[in-house]
Amino acid sequence: MINKYPVKIILDKKNNILESFDYYFNDGRSALEYGVNLYGLNNSKILVPEYICDEVIQKLNQLNMRVEYYDLNDMLIPDYNKLIKLIDNDVKSIMFINYFGLPINISENLKFAKQNNLIMIEDNAHGFSGSLKNRLLGNYGDIGFTSPRKNLNGMTGGLLDVKNK
Repeated sequence: MINKYPVKIILDKKNNILESFDYYFNDGRSALEYGVNLYGLNNSKILVPEYICDEVIQKLNQLNMRVEYYDLNDMLIPDYNKLIKLIDNDVKSIMFINYFGLPINISENLKFAKQNNLIMIEDNAHGFSGSLKNRLLGNYGDIGFTSPRKNLNGMTGGLLDVKNK
């Protein structure tokens, strides 16, 4: 019975989660790569949280992005006062993560990215079908990706949402 529930959500034409995303991939890393390429962020500096999986860092390194880590507090929220000090002319983007599929400080993250003219990458790899204010997670950033295979017990699956497509 558990395996049928996610399939019903995806196939329900009234609430088709897949229609909220622009591109479909084998995995979240491929979705991230495509989004980075669409925005031309290769060879630039990106700010990422100190708590992040190695696979994302490996993908960013393959894209020749220079990774700079920022601190998080015990609630997994960035210290924006410290974060702003890391921004220089080489920083073009910032990654925020919805840890454990939870929307962590999204409104402040959006505000920070916009105020500092940064492309916001929303990593929602572990939060497929999660939402905030009737909007799916992974649809907030300029680039947002999610990995449904991690929640649906599948071998493949990555989704990408991009703004200004």
